[in-house]
Amino acid sequence: MLRGLRPRRSHLDIHYSILKAACCDGLSLSRIIVYVNLNRRLAKRCIEELVDGGLICTVDGADRVSYVTTEKGTSWLKTYRSLIRS
Repeated sequence: MLRGLRPRRSHLDIHYSILKAACCDGLSLSRIIVYVNLNRRLAKRCIEELVDGGLICTVDGADRVSYVTTEKGTSWLKTYRSLIRS
């Protein structure tokens, strides 16, 4: 393996990062892309999966759409944290 290259993140790791990013405040798609370090296509696909699963919801603002972690998403975050720690 080449030095400096990290292994690819799993789908669950990416979902965890998005939920964690959107947990505190509502974030726009652009902020999620920067925070989680994803390309736009993958970020949109993952966000759609999370919205369909009820883990995040959309909040329409005056000039942008934000994504916020739901209670179900917060519960999933806690469960996932406990699984990766054990």
